[in-house]
Amino acid sequence: MNVRQPAYIISSITLLIAFIMLVVSSFWYLYPYKTTEFTKEPFPILNENKTVRRGTSVNFIAEFCKTTKVQPTITRIFKNSLLFYTPPTVGSAPPGCYKMNVQVYVPEELPAGTFQIETVYSYQVNPIRNIKVIHSTERFTVTE
Repeated sequence: MNVRQPAYIISSITLLIAFIMLVVSSFWYLYPYKTTEFTKEPFPILNENKTVRRGTSVNFIAEFCKTTKVQPTITRIFKNSLLFYTPPTVGSAPPGCYKMNVQVYVPEELPAGTFQIETVYSYQVNPIRNIKVIHSTERFTVTE
């Protein structure tokens, strides 16, 4: 038996597996996944005079069309000169178009001032790619 033959077979199989992995990972990385499209920019604030007291909720309308079955991790950030992150939640809406009234609790620790909520939707569409979709609300005032 020729000693070179098993080494040739093993190296050929290794190269074939490496090529397949390269093609799959390239597809995962380059494919233009569609996740969510928003119909209004920015999300409109519903609170009277766009003013919210600490310890209550800010209300806004989110209009969007979701085109994937993947559920996003949703993180909201109160933004002005500082960034205040809220705990992440997991979305549960199936694919479709929605107009949702969203309520976000305004923490007692948040200082008074003018803020904007930036919402980050993170979709883990495959093992190597995470797509982030970012959308903001109108500015609103937080009072004592």
